[in-house]
Amino acid sequence: MKSYFFDILKKSERIKTNKNDLEFDFSEYREFNQYTYGFKRSWKILYAHNDISAVKRIINPASNLMLSSFKETEKSTLNYMIYIDFGKYESNRKMLTFYDLELDIIILKDLSYQILDMDELIEAFENRRITQSELNTVLMVLQKTVNSFNSRGVFKTLEDIYGQASIQWLLEG
Repeated sequence: MKSYFFDILKKSERIKTNKNDLEFDFSEYREFNQYTYGFKRSWKILYAHNDISAVKRIINPASNLMLSSFKETEKSTLNYMIYIDFGKYESNRKMLTFYDLELDIIILKDLSYQILDMDELIEAFENRRITQSELNTVLMVLQKTVNSFNSRGVFKTLEDIYGQASIQWLLEG
C-alpha cells in the first residue's frame, strides 16, 4: 500500500511504497479553502510512469479521494485528464497523510471514466492490508462518486467536493 505524506509547512510530499521512499518539494502550492490544498511538483523516475514531467495534486482530508493531473512528455498518460486515488486521510496540524487503498478512477479527456485496480483492492482486503471497514468505505465512496458522475457530470461532482477554482487550477497546463 502506498502512503503519501504532505508536509504543508515544509511544502513537500513524501511517497512511501514497497519499492520507493522519496521526498519531493512543491514547485507551486495553493490553499483553496481550509480543507482543500493543491500543489505541483516535478516528477522523479520511479518504477513506472517515467514519461511524466510534473504532477499536480488536490488533497482534501474531508474526502476519501486524492486528485492528480500529469504533464506528460510521452503518450502513456496523454489521454488522462484526472487520476483519482481512493484512500483515507489522517491529519494533524500541517501534516496530512493519505493512504492509498488501491482503487482508482481515470477521467479521460472525452469525460468518460474507467475504474481501475478493483482486483488490487480485493487482494489487499484478502491479504488483510485493508480492513472490512476500509473496503466498505471505498466501495460506498465509489458507488456515490460513479452515481454522481452519471447523474450530474464529472466536473459538477468534483467541483462540489473541491470547489470550482481548485478543479480549474488542476486542469491548467
